Amino acid sequence: MRLIHQRPYPSCRIAREPIVDLDSGAAIAEEILCREDPFPDDASAWRSFYRRLFACDQETADGVVTAFNLDTRHVLDQEIWQGTERFLGERDARRWAIEWTEHDSGDHLQAAKKLRSLHRRTGVGISIDDVGAGFDGHARLSAVSRAQWIKIDGGLFQAARTDGPSRAVVQGICDMAKDIGARSVIEWIETKEDLELARNLAADCGQGYLFTFAAAKMMGLRNRASRV
Repeated sequence: MRLIHQRPYPSCRIAREPIVDLDSGAAIAEEILCREDPFPDDASAWRSFYRRLFACDQETADGVVTAFNLDTRHVLDQEIWQGTERFLGERDARRWAIEWTEHDSGDHLQAAKKLRSLHRRTGVGISIDDVGAGFDGHARLSAVSRAQWIKIDGGLFQAARTDGPSRAVVQGICDMAKDIGARSVIEWIETKEDLELARNLAADCGQGYLFTFAAAKMMGLRNRASRV
């Protein structure tokens, strides 16, 4: 399994998790995750976080897509959205994806319109997070109409370990992703048994502790070798 490693960015307090192609074992994408402490809980705090995020050096290996999260509030926030457009305008946006995350407030249809327009203008990918967690994920997926990535809720996948109906739902989302030309990503893959189940459900990609731990271990070995 070929993995890219996590890299710290202390100035913006983020972590990066690999997204792995389940057939080849190669890390084909990374998700940027907020690790602020305390976690941002209002518009001002989120604006500050995104200003720092967009000022960080976010280079990745060739061919690896980097995803960062925006929920509906962030897409509709003028400052955050302008920062997003400026950030992607200074880069090859085709190597980036916006992960549209769940939130129970805001105009989903207006947010979807902005995301679709940005995708058409720049080529940035659109990823729909937490599909299968409830109505919100399906509503966002329907509003975008054509996402490039569909991420299956980790809680649903964990239930699928032992629950037949949950397993059928996960299988159905993977099949739907293929039908619309999107990649399916199963979250919370923690064990080798989880990996086998994800492959049996015909998921395209996986994300979770199993891969993050392997990447961190690889990075530790590299650091150790550099000191020898």
